[in-house]
Amino acid sequence: MPKSEMMLVALSYDHSPSPSSNTMMSPVPLYPDRLTIQNLSLHLTKGLGPSSFGLSPPPPCPATLSVEIQLDSRVVPSSTGDDTMAGLGLNYSSTTNAIRALCEGETTWRSPAHMLDGIAEMLWGFEVVQGVSATVILPRGLLPAEGVSYSRRYSRTGSNTSIRSLPIASIASIASDGLATGVDDTDTRVESDGRLTCSIKGLRARTIIGLHPHERRTKQWVEVDLCIRDYDEEKWSHVDFAEEVYEVNCA
Repeated sequence: MPKSEMMLVALSYDHSPSPSSNTMMSPVPLYPDRLTIQNLSLHLTKGLGPSSFGLSPPPPCPATLSVEIQLDSRVVPSSTGDDTMAGLGLNYSSTTNAIRALCEGETTWRSPAHMLDGIAEMLWGFEVVQGVSATVILPRGLLPAEGVSYSRRYSRTGSNTSIRSLPIASIASIASDGLATGVDDTDTRVESDGRLTCSIKGLRARTIIGLHPHERRTKQWVEVDLCIRDYDEEKWSHVDFAEEVYEVNCA
């Protein structure tokens, strides 16, 4: 059975009365509304390299995905009149299904960054989406560690002048028709913040640690959590990095 999934929709409103009136005004967002999907369990049939065993192509593997979608601040107030899901432009159910179809489909993801970029690009088919933060966790990505994760944030270039409500089914069609066979890396509708963060949890190594003489003579097992940024994405490999750390400290 797949792990349980949790979806959260976080909305913030200002219900304070107008300074010039004693009547309550319509809700006005204090902050951009967010749709958050946490811990979505995925089975990547084409794998997601690099493989911890050095296999090419990488074998199928599990992954966990969390996505926070920042919506245009005018979306929720503009849809309160008819109180329908269609007025929001997208919802967590259709979004989750589309993300799963995209990630578990026929696309061969070259790297974690490639998959995160593909998810953001798909969501950019909706004008209501203004920002995306995505994190993918690979629990079997490293042999000497508990797991490895990659995170990136995206923002829309330019600004919208109007709110256009799209049918709920549209996001599914974008996933099946637009990106199932590959991601167009030349599209400029989505812009990342330029920082792909790699986090390694529980990397095990043997090293000298401590102050006492007996501690300075004998290596001890330690576990460290690492966060790596500002590296060359084309040359970076978390497998090579972890193996180098392990070999240096365990030699």
